[in-house]
Amino acid sequence: MLSRLECGVRARRQARRFVPVGPGGAALRFVFCGAALLAALLFAGPARSAAPQVPTPPAPKPVRTTTYSGDVELKVIVHEWRTAGVRRRVFVLLPPDYTESGTRRYPVLYALDGQDLFDAALAAGKEEWTLDEILARQPEGLQEMLVVAVETTGDVHELSPPGAEAQAHGDSLLDFLVDTVRPFVESTYPVRTGRGNATLLGLGRSALFATWAAWVRADLFGGAIALDCPDLDATSVAWTAAPPRGGRPWFWYEQRATEKARPSSTDVIAALSRQAEVQVVVAGTQSNRTLRLLTALRAWSQH
Repeated sequence: MLSRLECGVRARRQARRFVPVGPGGAALRFVFCGAALLAALLFAGPARSAAPQVPTPPAPKPVRTTTYSGDVELKVIVHEWRTAGVRRRVFVLLPPDYTESGTRRYPVLYALDGQDLFDAALAAGKEEWTLDEILARQPEGLQEMLVVAVETTGDVHELSPPGAEAQAHGDSLLDFLVDTVRPFVESTYPVRTGRGNATLLGLGRSALFATWAAWVRADLFGGAIALDCPDLDATSVAWTAAPPRGGRPWFWYEQRATEKARPSSTDVIAALSRQAEVQVVVAGTQSNRTLRLLTALRAWSQH
C-alpha cells in the first residue's frame, strides 16, 4: 500500500504532496494456553453439529499519511476493506485542528469517488477537486468537518440505484456505506451523530448515487451535495415515488450549463422538491472546480 502511494504521489507538484508518515493498526494475535484446553481437544468425543458461523471481517488496518496544501498539513488515515471480492479504500481526512486528545466533535461529509478529491496522483485524469486545499484554508463560512472519502471502482453500475438500469447494483455500495463504514467511523473518530451531522457528496455519476442514498436513507443522512449531475430520465429517479425514509432531506443540486435545454432535469428537480428542500445551481462550463465545491460546502455549513 505505502509503496504504491509513494510511487504515484511523486508525480504531484512539489508544493502539495502525499507523504506516508508511518503505519497504524495492530496485528491480531490469538493465544491458546492451559492444560485443560489441551485435554479437551485430545479426549473430547465427537463434536456436535452446529450452525455454520459467518466470519466477521477483520478490522481494517489503517495507514497514516499526510497531504500538504502550502504549509498546512492535513492528516489522512487510509482504511481498506475487501468486500465481495472488491478491494476498497476509505480515506479519512482529519480537520486541521484535530488532536487525538481533543474533545471536539465534527460533522461528517461522506464523499463518493474519494480517489478524485484531494490528490492528483490518485485522481482520474490527474485532475483533483482540491478538497484538501479548501479544508486547509478554513475559509469564512465553512464549518470544520471530518471527511470520509470512499473509493469507487470505476464500475458505473455500482453507482446506479436499483431499477435505474439492467445491471444497477448501487444497493451493494449503499449497504457497505451504511453497515460498515458509518458505524466504524462513529466508533473510531470524534464525530457528531444524527442525520443532521452527516451529508453525502457525489460528483458526476456518483451525484446520482448520493441523491438516491440521501433519499432512501434520510434517517441516516441529512442530505446530499450533488455536483455536475448527469442528465436523468424518469427511470433513473423512479425511487422518488416513495417518500424519503425518516426525514426531509436537503439537496445542493448542481448541473453544468449547456447549449441545449435539458427538460428531464426540470422533472427530476420537481420530483425531489415535492418532499425535500432543493437548492438548484447552474454552473458555467468554465467554472472553477474549487470554487464550485467550496460554494456547496458553505451552503451545507450554513444550512
